[in-house]
Amino acid sequence: MVNQFSSKKILPELEHEVLDFWDKNDIFEKSIKARQGAKLFNFYDGPPFATGQAHYGHILATTIKDSVTRYKTMRGFLVARRVGWDCHGLPIENLIEKDLKIKSKKVIEEEIGIEKFNDACRASVFSCVADFSTTLKRVGRWANYEDSYATMDPSYTESVWWVFKQLWDAGLVYKDYRVSAYCPRCGTTISNFEVNQGYKEANDPSIFIKFPISGKTDEYFLVWTTTPWTLPANVALAVNAKIKYVKVEINKEKLILAKERLDVLEGEYRIIEEFEGKKLQGVPYDAFYSFIKPDKKSHFLVLADFVSVEEGTGVVHVAPAFGVDDLNVSKENDLSVLMTINNEGKFLPEIKSLAGKFVKDADGEIIKELQGRGLILRSDRVRHSYPFCWRCDSPLIYMALDSWYIRVTDFKEDLVKVNQEINWQPKYIKDGRFGKWLGQARDWDFARTRYWGAPLPIWQCEQCEKKIAVSSRQEILSKVVGSGKLIFVRHGEAEQNVKSICNGDIKNNKYHLTDRGVNDAKELAEKLSKEKIDIIFSSDFLRTRETAEIISKGCEAEIIFDERLREINIGEFEGGSVADSRAFRDPKSDYYNVVFPKGESLAEVGKRMSDFIVEITNKYAGKNILVVSHQDPIKTAFVYFGQTNPKKVQSLESLISVGSHHTFFFNNEVDLSDLHRPYIDKIEFQCGCKGKMKRTNEVFDCWFESGSMPYAQWHYPFENKELVESTFPADFIAEGMDQTRGWFYTLTVLAIALTKKDLGLGKNQPAFKNVIVNGTILAENGQKLSKRLKNYPAPSLIFEKYGADAMRFFLMSSTAIGDDYLLSEKRLQEAWRRTIITLWNVYLFFDSYKNGESTSQISAPESNNLLDKWIISRINHHSELMIKHMDDYDLTHASRIIIDLADELSNWYVRRSRRRFQKDENPSDKKVAIETLGYVLQKTCLMTAPFMPFISEVIYKNIGGDKESVHLADFPIAETNLINNELEDAVARAREIISSGLAIRAELKIKVRQPLAEVRVKNKDKVLEDNKEILQQICEELNVKKVIFGAKIEKEIEFDLELTAELREEGIVREIGRQIQSLRKRNGFSVGDKINIEYACGDKELAMVIEKNSKQILVEVGAINISLALKELKDEIEVDKKKIRIEALPRG
Repeated sequence: MVNQFSSKKILPELEHEVLDFWDKNDIFEKSIKARQGAKLFNFYDGPPFATGQAHYGHILATTIKDSVTRYKTMRGFLVARRVGWDCHGLPIENLIEKDLKIKSKKVIEEEIGIEKFNDACRASVFSCVADFSTTLKRVGRWANYEDSYATMDPSYTESVWWVFKQLWDAGLVYKDYRVSAYCPRCGTTISNFEVNQGYKEANDPSIFIKFPISGKTDEYFLVWTTTPWTLPANVALAVNAKIKYVKVEINKEKLILAKERLDVLEGEYRIIEEFEGKKLQGVPYDAFYSFIKPDKKSHFLVLADFVSVEEGTGVVHVAPAFGVDDLNVSKENDLSVLMTINNEGKFLPEIKSLAGKFVKDADGEIIKELQGRGLILRSDRVRHSYPFCWRCDSPLIYMALDSWYIRVTDFKEDLVKVNQEINWQPKYIKDGRFGKWLGQARDWDFARTRYWGAPLPIWQCEQCEKKIAVSSRQEILSKVVGSGKLIFVRHGEAEQNVKSICNGDIKNNKYHLTDRGVNDAKELAEKLSKEKIDIIFSSDFLRTRETAEIISKGCEAEIIFDERLREINIGEFEGGSVADSRAFRDPKSDYYNVVFPKGESLAEVGKRMSDFIVEITNKYAGKNILVVSHQDPIKTAFVYFGQTNPKKVQSLESLISVGSHHTFFFNNEVDLSDLHRPYIDKIEFQCGCKGKMKRTNEVFDCWFESGSMPYAQWHYPFENKELVESTFPADFIAEGMDQTRGWFYTLTVLAIALTKKDLGLGKNQPAFKNVIVNGTILAENGQKLSKRLKNYPAPSLIFEKYGADAMRFFLMSSTAIGDDYLLSEKRLQEAWRRTIITLWNVYLFFDSYKNGESTSQISAPESNNLLDKWIISRINHHSELMIKHMDDYDLTHASRIIIDLADELSNWYVRRSRRRFQKDENPSDKKVAIETLGYVLQKTCLMTAPFMPFISEVIYKNIGGDKESVHLADFPIAETNLINNELEDAVARAREIISSGLAIRAELKIKVRQPLAEVRVKNKDKVLEDNKEILQQICEELNVKKVIFGAKIEKEIEFDLELTAELREEGIVREIGRQIQSLRKRNGFSVGDKINIEYACGDKELAMVIEKNSKQILVEVGAINISLALKELKDEIEVDKKKIRIEALPRG
């Protein structure tokens, strides 16, 4: 058998060949087709942002996803793998702002325009997708890249609208004026979980301010703040009713602060008075500023529970416009809210001395001015954790704004409860990072005052302020004045339906409606009687004609028969069975374009239907039109109106049943092909009060869009209803730790909100059943990966130097899932050598002895050899354990099994069996050794395939695996009857003895080639004592003549170190054999080459040893003859500190 892949090439080169093999032979597609009809394993692939290049974080996540989905496929599941792209939101917008040098939203709205800005966003979205996909493919990630979903697609947005409308109808959406994290640079609020992604250390002012008590001389409330810019918005001070406060005299002034915070004072002070905070309620103080006059009572002391003595002074400055607690206190005490800044974070013109200044830039000026008035007790700087925008890196501020919220707190308990049903890896995430986050869940600010995103489907009346939400494009059209309605009806049940006969030829027009079909039509007539049908168009087949005539009696509309509405021309299948026609068309991947022999394709039907729709919607604008046709033509109407695409029309068959009707609104003045701003902003409705309804200008937080992915990727519920409902929730998802407060969270929130009642997705359902959470990849020194610092190797260089398998295996096995990874080329190289190169060398060893035959063993060979029994037991034991770990999504322990397996194969089985392969004295034993190693290698390939798909493919194909690809084979199930735990335990104990013994020899500097008389073991071991084969292995590995168990010795293991003449001579012979073997390699002889050896030795004693043991040396080194030389020899070796001239020659 000729190897499919060359064994002489380096592994990265072979990986490229494997990629070509997969591509040319459609191996991924075959792996899907092979599992058709099998149980579905539903995997959600979280959409990465379609910006930049794939980095190590993507490579890690994609390796996890690919390993699990390959494994599940090999376990017999049908695993659809569809990639998607996150196209909206601040990540894209910030890139365009940098490209176009845009510094504010004002530039977008007033200079560039939303249309041009969004066009630039759209153009940039897929600029990096090709490179991104190339990297993922190079990693070996199998997925459907051609049928990917994108969050910018109209169909995706429509499903997002539907999700939102369910929440709206359930009363879970509200608008409120409240304080939220706000990015002045981006000009939008940021959700609480986005805020948590952007915390960094920052230096801010730390000032202690004296607020003068009204009517008192030199008496003040002492207040601490790190946001001096909020002081012009101050309207009150807050204290805690239950905290003890004191009035102290210091530097001839009297200050009031919490008793427990006296340590903030510097210098000597005297306590004058002590009292509870409630005594201070209502005490007035002098306002610092008069820029904006409050419209309510202000500048007095209020009581608030949030005031504590953990920091500050126990007296809190209240600026309701810039603090969550502050705004709540203002509502409780009916305080004014003074808004002092605009949406760019700059002070308003009314704040005269600060007008136009950015808040953070104004701190110094405010402090200086207050110091000039003697109102600053102390001014310092503090280093603390502060939130920055997760996308543009600008400092966030907390600011009161109108925004839209989801009432997450209404179902927080459901979130916590359902989380207990999810299998998390690592386990501690469930009740730790994720569980605690759910327990603290707050209402979600999901709207963004931005541009490039799915628009909120909320319209508000300018007159009466009524608000409505829509769930689809069709619903929009239904509300636009002047829209018409197209109602497609599939004819009632007809005779050919009952007989399951194909009829698409008008010449064979003989099939009437059945009695049931007549009833179908009558029921339709009753349902449609309220629709005010203006005109009916019908196919001229008998069954459609009869249906149209029955319906027309109820609405008295004219019927026009149109050939374009006819059934698809079935060609040669005319008069045949429907089953045969489906067998011809249904399995084809290009279903829409399949042409029936001498007939039509759906694409051709779609062309005539499109012509029909365009004509009548123009001619009958604003009218209600009924169209009676057949299933296939109506499928194409769904395509025309954007309710599906040609690749998915097959899924409509159950929907377009006989007697069904399907309504599409149309309006030639409204284009809904692009749902983005500014086009969607132009659409207006008429309110019931006759006022004009306009869309609110917000777009969705991109996390709402990605959280809608389970439904929107399939355009649910408009399409693929059965698919989505039968596969929800996902069996598996995987992303990084940051997604516990991102995608994992929004998936969970929306899933629980949608399943509070059963819409077809079940009740109180999680979005996913199993999840793997990976840590962050850091540089070798623990720093973040940085292009500027160049503290990591480029992924492409790693792939070409070591191969993608090396990267994959390093990521899976080097670090426990959930922990952070230290990316070190040295550590990666170590993992590569230790496991991948070790397995490769085992294969190369096997390949050199298989004699060109297909030696893949499906079943274990019969063998009495202890090593064979042991490795067969081990491979099955490993298989059993790997399935256990993989089924629990514990990839760390599963992948580490391969490390043990590689070690056992190479450093024990092959090394101990090498002579059986090399010597021809026992052909039957050699044959069973080859068969055993072939069996183990095949199982090894199948077990390593999910983690190391490339090398597994090469070895599997080259040893003659029975499938076209290792990835089309089943994962190996443990043959438990071949597992011998007693034997495995015995060998494990023997190897421990050997390992300890070798360490002792190394410590004593006694080479292993030098035989010793015996090794003594302190503990008794009856099993080992009675097993001659294992005892022989211990003797050979430690190079001793005997093993003594239960020895009366101090240490666990000791050697008899006395060297007899015989032992010394044996050591010399072994050393000569070793050096000749090295000489063979240096001179390029292969394993099977027989050689002649000539030598010259000046030491008589050494020469006698060689002559005496020549036969043994010949066997050891694969030589025919060894003789004294009569010529000058080119090589020299040194044995026992004596030199021997020597030469290895080809067999003469």
